Amino acid sequence: MRASFQALNHYKSTFKLDSNCLMFFLWLSFFILPVNSICQERDIMTNINQHTFRSPFDVPIGYRSETNYSPVINNQFFGIKINSPEKITVKEALKMDRFGNNDYVPISLTHQFNLAYLRKFNNITDHMTVVAVNVKTGISFSGNLGDEDTAEYPDDAPYLPEEELVNTFAEGFLTFNLLQVLNLPAESAAYFIHVTLEEYQSNVLQILLVRME
Repeated sequence: MRASFQALNHYKSTFKLDSNCLMFFLWLSFFILPVNSICQERDIMTNINQHTFRSPFDVPIGYRSETNYSPVINNQFFGIKINSPEKITVKEALKMDRFGNNDYVPISLTHQFNLAYLRKFNNITDHMTVVAVNVKTGISFSGNLGDEDTAEYPDDAPYLPEEELVNTFAEGFLTFNLLQVLNLPAESAAYFIHVTLEEYQSNVLQILLVRME
């Protein structure tokens, strides 16, 4: 379970929160999702919460805070958006061990949903699926973003009226390594990449992986 005392710094609400809603976020932050700070205006807080890295390859794998490479969304966005370098040179073996010691293909992900949808999941990114389609052959590869976290999460969230759940939005972030999620062939190739969650699909990226000879 990713409980953290800094959890309230992982979500941004786009609506003013009353005391009941704040209680729900406290519960959400410690037991369900890493969240980015609760605030009324995203634009005011973005620069404060955003962590800056010199390159997308410097962002730690599994990083769950906003970075300067996280896709930018507006208040009306509902779904998933991803970002990545367009061309990446990798070693001959396009594989990564569980400690992240080999190649790194960073994918920056931003998602935003309302609380009514978010409360369906313990950790929403664990339910997302990454899909890569070889541009030339059409062969597809898919893998789940879920980790090895098997801890149980409490389901005693504070009560909130359905209207507040529907009208209160929150965004979250994740940077993951494509090569940890997908077992791609050890050859140079271009791929279309997207992320899905139930009926929601992200934008599609085209990434060229160049094998180092």
